[in-house]
Amino acid sequence: GTNAFEVHYTALSLRTPSRVRFTYLLEGLDAGWIDAGSRRAAYYSHVPPGRYRFRLRAANSDGVWNDAGAAFDIHVLPYFYQTSWFRASLAGLVVVVAIGLHRLRLRRLERQFSLVMKERNRIAREIHDTLAQGLAGIGLHLSAIQDDPAAVTRERHVEKARQLVETNLAEARRSVWDLHPQYLDRHDLVSALSRMAAELGEATNGRIRVRTAGAPYRLSSDVERNLFRIAQEAVTNAIRHAAARRVDVEVRFDPDRTRVAIADDGRGFDPNAAHDGFGLTSMRERASQIGAALSLESGPSSGTRVTLVVPRVASGGSRVPRIAALARAMRLRVRRLLS
Repeated sequence: GTNAFEVHYTALSLRTPSRVRFTYLLEGLDAGWIDAGSRRAAYYSHVPPGRYRFRLRAANSDGVWNDAGAAFDIHVLPYFYQTSWFRASLAGLVVVVAIGLHRLRLRRLERQFSLVMKERNRIAREIHDTLAQGLAGIGLHLSAIQDDPAAVTRERHVEKARQLVETNLAEARRSVWDLHPQYLDRHDLVSALSRMAAELGEATNGRIRVRTAGAPYRLSSDVERNLFRIAQEAVTNAIRHAAARRVDVEVRFDPDRTRVAIADDGRGFDPNAAHDGFGLTSMRERASQIGAALSLESGPSSGTRVTLVVPRVASGGSRVPRIAALARAMRLRVRRLLS
């Protein structure tokens, strides 16, 4: 394409050619006839693309004009960026970029929402597994106070309930910061389960036994914390809801996996039925977080058995990635509420 051109023209005059005068008009661009005098060329620049008609008139030395004159068509081709296909392509590209940016923003918002929901679920699990379990233990001790006629024993239950209040308040703060349960401080998983079973057993008439099989080895902090919370939930449910008289906790250390089983002789329940509580959901989420396989066997009047199997790779692997800035901000907010 080009937007500049010039038109050369002439007219025959046998008497005085130098006195011939010209006027011209480019239809579609010029507003009126242009007097060129004796100049025999017309110059145009910055002409928009399109179709035009160049018209020329001449007058002889006597001033007589040839009104018919001469004319021809001119087609100014556009540059590639002035074509309709280029504009359509550019518009399409803008639309595609806009859609891409919109989808990118949606994905970013979805990721942020997912992080919020993950952190929310984590805090819900921690609150359920600390405050709820602690309140259940306190309730068991308070119930024992009503049923025990001995003053010395009642005082012991009161002291245990007071200790549980302090312990669970500290556990709530630790949960906000995603720290180990106090039972696991300076203790391995088996020792922590034994301490938990001993304290919970004092408030009930049931028997809670913890035993091991195989050569014990340390697990990663995430695996130990989640295994402990799942076992704590299963034991508390057995005592509190299933009225179990006996609960057996077995931790088996195999070379390629760790297996934790919690069995009780309580009332049992239908695992496929709908439940209002958060316990089973929390157990499944914790198991999924550490790559463990969780199985639940139960039935009415037949007790309950919860089995967890964690591959050794998952046990000794790297720490599960933490939710970064957004998670820390949420922990800070909850921590301020608990402080």
